[in-house]
Amino acid sequence: MAIVFFDIDRTLIDTNSALDIVKYYLKKRLFGPRQVLWSVVYHVLYRLDLANPQQMMLKGLTPFVGRVRAEVQFELRQVFEQALIKRLYQNALDTIAWHQNHGDTVILLSSTLWDVAGLIAEYCGLDYIATMVELENDRYTHKLVQPVPFGTGKLILAHQYCREHGFQIHEAFFYTDSHSDLPLLEAVGHPICVNPDSRLRFAARKRGWTLLSFRM
Repeated sequence: MAIVFFDIDRTLIDTNSALDIVKYYLKKRLFGPRQVLWSVVYHVLYRLDLANPQQMMLKGLTPFVGRVRAEVQFELRQVFEQALIKRLYQNALDTIAWHQNHGDTVILLSSTLWDVAGLIAEYCGLDYIATMVELENDRYTHKLVQPVPFGTGKLILAHQYCREHGFQIHEAFFYTDSHSDLPLLEAVGHPICVNPDSRLRFAARKRGWTLLSFRM
């Protein structure tokens, strides 16, 4: 029995969940042109690795700051039910089921917002680790709980989970699409690159890692 860490965006689902959230809020006229423009810029900068991830995450929280969490959760559930549930890779679900049938423990490990990751994890019947926002009187603040599961933060959180649950990280599996996850990929015993970006594809081929292609 092993621990299996599974990324979400472009690994379990065929999209960046943040973009679907923006589309929803734009349709509901809860986001204006400025937020939409920023989201597009963020996505480009993120893919090109030209921006500080935590600063970008904090910027993305701006429309939620001060809002009651329950209201946001209701809206995010609509995003999941109307959009994200249709974007789940069947290949990914089959892979998760295969691991579970072999007695492995599968955990979603993603920089996706906690309340979004929770909906996906609930649907898949999994536990999860995701980006948490500090709450004040049950309202969103502009602060992230550290460490954020991005880059080395994912490695720290994976190590912590393994220690607390009796797993060995060198025996773990990790499925992801992004080069930003190299720290954890290099630590696990079974690094698996799903639909990898160009930088991760290059690194995976150089290291002889497994490459998978999930399609809708």
